[in-house]
Amino acid sequence: MAPPPDPLPAGRQGEALPGRRRPGAVSFADVAVYFSPEEWGCLRPAQRALYWDVMRDTYGHLAVFGFAGPKPALISWMERKKEAWSPEAENPEERARRRPGSAIESKKKNELNNKIGAKELEDAPVRNGPSVKARLVPCFRDCGHPRIASASHQRLHSGERPFPCDQCGRCFRQRGNLVIHMRTHTGEKPFSCPDCGRLFAYALMLVRHRRIHSGDRPCVCGPSGVQFSQRAHLVQHQLLHRGDKPYSCPDCGRCFRQTGALAIHRHRHGGEKPYLCTECGHYFTHPSLLAIHQRTHTRKKPHICSDCGRGFAYPSLLTNHQRVHSDERPYPCAHCSARFAQQNNLLQHQLIHTGEKPYECPDCGCCFRQSGSLAIHRRTHTGEKPYSCPECGHRFTSSCVLNSHRRIHSAERPFPCPQCGKTFK
Repeated sequence: MAPPPDPLPAGRQGEALPGRRRPGAVSFADVAVYFSPEEWGCLRPAQRALYWDVMRDTYGHLAVFGFAGPKPALISWMERKKEAWSPEAENPEERARRRPGSAIESKKKNELNNKIGAKELEDAPVRNGPSVKARLVPCFRDCGHPRIASASHQRLHSGERPFPCDQCGRCFRQRGNLVIHMRTHTGEKPFSCPDCGRLFAYALMLVRHRRIHSGDRPCVCGPSGVQFSQRAHLVQHQLLHRGDKPYSCPDCGRCFRQTGALAIHRHRHGGEKPYLCTECGHYFTHPSLLAIHQRTHTRKKPHICSDCGRGFAYPSLLTNHQRVHSDERPYPCAHCSARFAQQNNLLQHQLIHTGEKPYECPDCGCCFRQSGSLAIHRRTHTGEKPYSCPECGHRFTSSCVLNSHRRIHSAERPFPCPQCGKTFK
């Protein structure tokens, strides 16, 4: 791996001029990624939020190791939480290159004026690069932006990718993107979490991961008060309030809030289940579903409810469970007064109003509202009885029937008569 670049010079905030660095250190400008106004306009809110988190975490990590230097203009712009692009978000080297009176610009202008006339200036080619016109004139033809177009911006229109990966041949517009990509080939993960031992390729990923252990949730949703550890998760959550579902399935038209949910859904159309659990042989349509299933074998439940002590495999399951204690029911039914703690329960409830029973038994044609009800019913055809009573050995088709049976062995009588008080099993 190449040695790290040099630090920022003291002086103008957030800028790094070539040739004036102390060797042996890295600056924020060396690892930062910059977007032009047009590139920024193409990003979705979740992508912008992720970019903000990554850049601020990167700057914070450099500060820990003493490489931060003066606060960059890019970080100052992010702290003001402005959605609109600002010149502060521009690459400082590109800004310095275009500054009137700068040595670089004066040298170029003198050389060009001595060699070619005004007409030739517009179309004169540059060796191994775009024309002089592409580098020096405002980018009116391509995107209408009324400023001198930067080299990285012009690559959007020309398609130029001058930074190739020597491992796979993939090319990038910016050197910083190539540096990030190279970690996929080396597999290097030098940053270890002191709490759980998990390894990460980048320090900023470790910083965000450690919020799981510390419980730090700095991003708060205004309408509901729900807190999140990352801004990208907050942006995804806010889609619930707006009702936006921007990702549509091309096969059936169903819409989703997240690309991952759409990817899982599309496997159902093909019927393929390529992901195998080596413990029990079950197949799954998506690797995330396999990862969730494998927790049933490891029984690892690191997320503990502070009210009852119950453990859960994932933070989202703990969040859903805590609504039992808070009695929060954020999902109301539009047809009746019922409210639900989870959206899945609301969707199941709405089938009562529509009368829809989408799950049909292939053996007898009976239809059911829930896939779980269909699975229990099919055991009447197969004869499968997977639930055994530990007291007498009787076997049953469902866990609820087993629970009712076990009251025979115990003295439990949970159903009292409201008139006389007599209890029943």
